[in-house]
Amino acid sequence: MFQPKQLKQFAAQCLAELFGTFLLILIGNLSVAQFKFTKPTPNNNIGVNLSYATGVYVALMVAGPISGAHVNPAVSLGLLALRKLKLLQCVMYIFGQIVGAFLASAMVYLVYISQFNLYDGGIRQHEGPNATADIFYTVPAEGVPNWNCLLDAIIGASLLMIFIMALGNDYNHLISNAAKPFSFVLMVTTFGFAMGLNCGNPINPVRDFGPRLFASIIYGPVVFRANQYYFWITIVGPIIGALIGVYIFEGYLILMKKYANLPGITHIDAIEQPDQGKHHKKTHPVHTQLRSLLNSITKRGDIMAKVRELQQYLTQGLAECFGTFMLILIGESAIAQYKLSRQGSHSTITINLAFGIGVYTAIMIAGPVSGAHLNPALSISLLTVRKLKPIQCLIYIIGQMIGAFLGAYVVYYLYLSLLNDFDGAIRQVSGIQGTADIFFTMPTHGVTGLNSFFDQVIGTAVLMIFVMALINDTNRMISDVAKPFAFVLIIVGITSAFAANAGAAINPARDLGPRLFAAFVYGWGEVFRAHNYFFWIPIIGPIVGGIIGVWLYEGFFSIVKRYGNLPVTKNESNESYSKVKCIDDDDNGVLTHELTTIRT
Repeated sequence: MFQPKQLKQFAAQCLAELFGTFLLILIGNLSVAQFKFTKPTPNNNIGVNLSYATGVYVALMVAGPISGAHVNPAVSLGLLALRKLKLLQCVMYIFGQIVGAFLASAMVYLVYISQFNLYDGGIRQHEGPNATADIFYTVPAEGVPNWNCLLDAIIGASLLMIFIMALGNDYNHLISNAAKPFSFVLMVTTFGFAMGLNCGNPINPVRDFGPRLFASIIYGPVVFRANQYYFWITIVGPIIGALIGVYIFEGYLILMKKYANLPGITHIDAIEQPDQGKHHKKTHPVHTQLRSLLNSITKRGDIMAKVRELQQYLTQGLAECFGTFMLILIGESAIAQYKLSRQGSHSTITINLAFGIGVYTAIMIAGPVSGAHLNPALSISLLTVRKLKPIQCLIYIIGQMIGAFLGAYVVYYLYLSLLNDFDGAIRQVSGIQGTADIFFTMPTHGVTGLNSFFDQVIGTAVLMIFVMALINDTNRMISDVAKPFAFVLIIVGITSAFAANAGAAINPARDLGPRLFAAFVYGWGEVFRAHNYFFWIPIIGPIVGGIIGVWLYEGFFSIVKRYGNLPVTKNESNESYSKVKCIDDDDNGVLTHELTTIRT
């Protein structure tokens, strides 16, 4: 039985969920209404995606300190499965979320009632050219069957739940509590860019069901029969996806805790020193001699150390696989959405942002374990400066390739119906109906192989210089929790600057892993012979560029470290340190630098 005080707490949390969900749906659905009534360029719905992300942020600010701001029954049920919520508490959360979504839909209708009348002549329709019901709830795109929408909802909700679990686990030192709401803005925006084309991105049952309940008052019960009773998919799909995501991440985290040397975790096979103050049973001298002989023969200590080291490397490889999978799934889903929606000459900024935020998501998942390289060029470059061991580097690369392959596999089946609609189910590498460029990069018409190679070398060198600057201990310009956001900027910047020639792969795994998958779909010969055997360029080019970048920075830093009076790092001697003071001389306008050396 629950105590009255606890019931009051649950009631307050229910009210917070109601208020937070109300604000989310109000902001998000108002943007959908504005998008529809202003009749903008088709598919240019960046504002809608940003509005839902802003709605999530506002809900977090309002309800987060009280209830955690789930604002999504799938999230609440996922946490219930982990016993992080009580059953009654979960039921009250969901009730508040549904009521909040219903009330927000009523408010949206009242705000835009004149626009509704202008658009449909006062005759409310749930389908057809003057339909307005899709302002309130999601509708599958033409040609997308319900099974594809169910898969879409499951995958989307799984990704959302994995991201939430990655942000919330105690071992993620790469993000502060203050940065988490901004992280959700990035993630929700990316979902719209990458997974909105099939069915409107149904990853939240209450975002669809609450407004659909209100719409049934305006449009009639037909809203529940529409599209072959599609409505149940938006409820069941996200719940299944959230449960899958929860248990995938929990399994992953268990392995990480056991083998990856996460902060605060010691290996279960660590040798404990006995307490000398306690009495211990004496070991027979013969047993002691036999054990010493066995240890000397097998060198058990060395073997166990090697086994533990290999376990750690394999776990890091799994983290690289998981992180690269997330990166490719998010990034290439955005490419698929861009291409299959036939956006033509529209800006590719959504793709660039999706890859940037895909890297951010991967860092949240793999960063605390492996450093989230996600890129063989990065791993090989760090190997050349002895920041990785050869076997460790090899395991990283294998994990990255497997993750990229699996990411492309999921993207293919996620968009299978629209692929069939686009090319008539006849897969083509190039041409008007070519779709292979969803999975791997290709040179633009007229760009030579040499130019593409040079492009990859320069782009990856820039990336590697940036990485080295971020991980440098003397760089006081950025904190650890800000570094993942910095990677969003550099990936968006590089892809915006280098994509015109050959797609800005700058990552052999991003190209080769999906290309290997595409070979099964489009044919091995077609995929690897395309564009005069172009495939080797996004493999070798980034590796060469990465090595050049890392050694350029190493040379630069060795000079700066010697002559630049850099502040000492935590790894240097504690006996002395240097502090640079900048003094602005108002009399002569000269900026002088005073070097003060303090000795302890």
